[in-house]
Amino acid sequence: MKKLIFFILLFSVTFGQNKKEVTKEEKIYNQNELDETAHYIDGKDLLYAKIYRNYKNPTALEKNDITRCSIAISFTIEKNGKISNLKSIRDCGLGSGEEAIRVLKSIKGWKPGRIKNKAVRSSYIISIHLRNLE
Repeated sequence: MKKLIFFILLFSVTFGQNKKEVTKEEKIYNQNELDETAHYIDGKDLLYAKIYRNYKNPTALEKNDITRCSIAISFTIEKNGKISNLKSIRDCGLGSGEEAIRVLKSIKGWKPGRIKNKAVRSSYIISIHLRNLE
């Protein structure tokens, strides 16, 4: 009986230590949880202008006669205004999501979200709609 109790305690202590608790410093907030939402400093119009100016259509899209494409990229805006954890959550395949990520990585000037006037990490999703890809 003592051996059984010992193994149960050992098991619970060992696996209990592997759980990492998310601190307020590490938490990633949704935009609707923020007092001030995260955004691109120069505004959405200039953001999209930069995206469309720098996006290079993957040749595979052209070869497969794809003329329209909707892409959604999620990422984290860090407390210092840099972006991280970029992921394509919707794309047309054939390299379209990877190209959008490449372009977004090159764009600087994000303002972090704020709670009680303190910068926090927050999630952000951007949709990119491409038409007449020829």
